[in-house]
Amino acid sequence: MKRILLVLATLFVYTYQAQGQEIREIKEEVESPTICLLGYLYVFPEDLGWFDHFPADVIISINKVGTYGRKNWRLPTWTELQLLYNNKDKTNVESTTSYMYDKNGRVYYEEDDDHYPFQNYGGENCRIRLVSTD
Repeated sequence: MKRILLVLATLFVYTYQAQGQEIREIKEEVESPTICLLGYLYVFPEDLGWFDHFPADVIISINKVGTYGRKNWRLPTWTELQLLYNNKDKTNVESTTSYMYDKNGRVYYEEDDDHYPFQNYGGENCRIRLVSTD
C-alpha cells in the first residue's frame, strides 16, 4: 500500500512539474509586442488613433489595467518622438508631423517644422503614440 501511494505521489509531482513547465514555455512564447529602444524607451506597438483633444482618460485607463505589462504610458518628449521616427523600421512612425508630444508637462504638436501648444491646434486631429520608461 505504501508503495502504491509513493508511486501515485511521484506521478503527481511529475505531472505538476510538467504542467508548470508547459505554462512557463507558453509564457515565454508570448512576447510583448512593445518595442524597447536603446534599452530604456518602451514604445506602444501602435498609435492610439487620431484625436482632436488630449485623451487623458484613455491614457489613465490604459495605465490602470497595465496594458502590455506597463502602468506608466505617457506622451513622448520631442526628443523621444524623433527617436521613434529615426527607428521607423521598428516603430512604424513615418513622420513626427501631427503627433502629440510632451514639452514640460504641456501637450504640443509639430507641423511643417513649427511647434505649437495643442490648444492652438487648428488643423485635423493629431496622432498619439505612447512611450514608457522605468
